[in-house]
Amino acid sequence: MTPATVLHISFDFPSPLAAPHMTRAVERLVDSADGFRNIVYSMTRVGNLGREIAALRYAPDRVAIAYRALPKGLGLRHAMARLVRWIAADLRDRGIAIDLIHAHKLTTDGIVASQLAREFGVPYLCSIWGDADGWVWRGRPDLHGHWREIAASAHALIATAPWAAERFSKMLRLPLRAIAVLPVMGGVAEPTPSSVSSDRIVSLFHLAHWRRKGISKLIPAMQEVAETGAGWHLDIVGGGNARSHLEVDRLIARAGARRQVRLLGPVPNGSVRELLGGSAMLALPSQQETFGMVFVEALFAGIPVLYPAGWAIDGYLPPDRIGYACRADDPADIAAGLRHVMTNQQALKESIARLQAEGALARFAPHSIALDYRRHLSAALG
Repeated sequence: MTPATVLHISFDFPSPLAAPHMTRAVERLVDSADGFRNIVYSMTRVGNLGREIAALRYAPDRVAIAYRALPKGLGLRHAMARLVRWIAADLRDRGIAIDLIHAHKLTTDGIVASQLAREFGVPYLCSIWGDADGWVWRGRPDLHGHWREIAASAHALIATAPWAAERFSKMLRLPLRAIAVLPVMGGVAEPTPSSVSSDRIVSLFHLAHWRRKGISKLIPAMQEVAETGAGWHLDIVGGGNARSHLEVDRLIARAGARRQVRLLGPVPNGSVRELLGGSAMLALPSQQETFGMVFVEALFAGIPVLYPAGWAIDGYLPPDRIGYACRADDPADIAAGLRHVMTNQQALKESIARLQAEGALARFAPHSIALDYRRHLSAALG
């Protein structure tokens, strides 16, 4: 039996033309869709004015597209219309008949997918990435009506977290039940409990993104709690270039926190689980975090997390069972969260171990996400 052909439209699919250090979340999800032929068009905007479109066929059923367009969503519909015409012509030239389209974001990919769906008479579904889609939404209020039409016509809407589903159900004027929730797929291994009692707080991220990861609020909060817990210290772990290393080091120096905060640099991927499992907690009060796979990695390693309320993994699990949901823009609340988790470290680690044993973390496992995703695709195909 010939498998159904799914066309994937994404601005976040790693390719030779995509931005470096791009997350592999969309790629992992597409690769997990066994039983379907998955054709991917990975798009990357370049420069400002211009109408050029260039493509690179870098793997079977994988096409990278570079196109010129204005930044910040200016001229968005016109730019997307050019991509629609190019992709439609390319599919016809290659003799490919598609059965379903998945737009991996609503506000950009969804414009392309909805027009291609009309062109070829097939259904489409849209993912919703809370921060990325929210940023474009806020920048183009004149397109709110258009995005509502796209959402209403989609066979399914899939948000990456409960808070994103709740927020976008109001923005799109749809009932909450109209938006499914599917976690971001990472490469986590089987969950393991942690019984280690540690004074080490770890913050794990690529230093190039320090402005968004809340480190400028976390460092002074760490300095404040240092008086509470003798020996508590923060290790900032992650790669980066010379500039980002200097910038974060400057934050530490200005806070007078060199005794409490260390910059450790990157660790090999295979060592992340060991690093997390041997720590007291993960602290990452990130700004406008869509999901934050590192929080799931920490929970799978058995340690509690300090994460931003209303963002990231908020809504998946009760905060009092996994750590602390902080106000990410409030150093005082971040400090309160650090104190809470550190003084209740063992109780929280035992709580997380019970969640692991109960299967409460199973929905974050790659095989569970893949199964749910294939169900969404099959349902859309009828």
